Amino acid sequence: MGEEESRILQTDKRLWICDPLGGQIFGGVTRHDIAVGDLFVREAGGMATDIYGDALVYNTDQPPQGAILSNGVLHQKLIDLVAPFAHTQAG
Repeated sequence: MGEEESRILQTDKRLWICDPLGGQIFGGVTRHDIAVGDLFVREAGGMATDIYGDALVYNTDQPPQGAILSNGVLHQKLIDLVAPFAHTQAG
């Protein structure tokens, strides 16, 4: 992802990465923020996980640990990209 291809914005404890070619990373989200995007992305053949690469879980009282939604091809690269910031997202 080149600088012209992606936009990174970090505010408060939220990290937002928008890459029009591959995926999006969301921090500080609720289940309601990502449920529909999760469904649409997976139905289209992409991937949706928390920022650690674990499955998103909706039947719990615990908020998700951020979310990464991607075309699937770049998913691991997005997880690796957010890894240095992951400690700021939890809790």
